[in-house]
Amino acid sequence: MKKILVLLLVLLIAGMLLSGCSSEATSDQPQTVTPIEEPADSDSQNTDASDDSEPVKSAPDGDIVDGALTTKEEPVPLGTWASVTVSEGGWPKSAYARISSVITDQTEVQILIDEYNNNNSSDEIPALEEHAEFLDYVVVEYEVYFPDDFSDSDYITFYGLVFSRENNQDFWIASDGSNYYWMGSVSTIDTPSEETGYPENGDTVKGKVVYPMIKDNTDYTLHYEERTEDLSAEIDIYFAVE
Repeated sequence: MKKILVLLLVLLIAGMLLSGCSSEATSDQPQTVTPIEEPADSDSQNTDASDDSEPVKSAPDGDIVDGALTTKEEPVPLGTWASVTVSEGGWPKSAYARISSVITDQTEVQILIDEYNNNNSSDEIPALEEHAEFLDYVVVEYEVYFPDDFSDSDYITFYGLVFSRENNQDFWIASDGSNYYWMGSVSTIDTPSEETGYPENGDTVKGKVVYPMIKDNTDYTLHYEERTEDLSAEIDIYFAVE
């Protein structure tokens, strides 16, 4: 009986020793650690969503009318933008134009004409001379706004708008009891050039034209003609001068 108890005691001690060795061996073994992924940076996740780039500006600030709907009787008001098409690379594209000022003071007009003539001796604006009794020169300043997506080119080779005058009366112009025949042409005296630099998308360009007119007569409109973007039709746009 004592032998049996001693044997059981030996087995119990041996089991405890084996259990201790097993736990030590387990703790010495290399452990495989699975790294915890850091949460993605919220700023980097939202980079595309929070793009700070400015939206494309497709129209100028201020009042705008549909140029194609204007007539001699209802022209674009002075200072108001009108939707137009402007040739770029031989193809009409959407832009905006307005008459910004009409200069009739002959002292100021002559300064602008002299400035042009001094730089363009081969194409001078002639003096009115014998017609000065009933004619004055008028200088019209206009602006053209090019939308941000107007052109794919680095710059826009814009040479100015070509205007004609539309008499609101009959074929003759009545003034001071006399009838006058429609006279002279509209000459461009200021537009972008290779020297001054051509515009780019988003720019507003200024230009000037000059023409003779019966003194104090404002009963006419300036006419600008272009084609639709798909070349399917002509667009006649009329601008008021007062």
